[in-house]
Amino acid sequence: MRTYIECCRRKGKPKIAIEVCRTCRYNQKCSAYLSYRNPELFDNMGKPLRNSAP
Repeated sequence: MRTYIECCRRKGKPKIAIEVCRTCRYNQKCSAYLSYRNPELFDNMGKPLRNSAP
């Protein structure tokens, strides 16, 4: 089974196979490929809105 990601470098943002992304010249700078290789552990984590102290 192949895995596809959206290519932000191509017109229309088509879904490209990972094998194609590995050979692309932009793979070290591509945000979609980097997020595939190193996914975020906690997507909903962020800065707290305010201090927890009353």
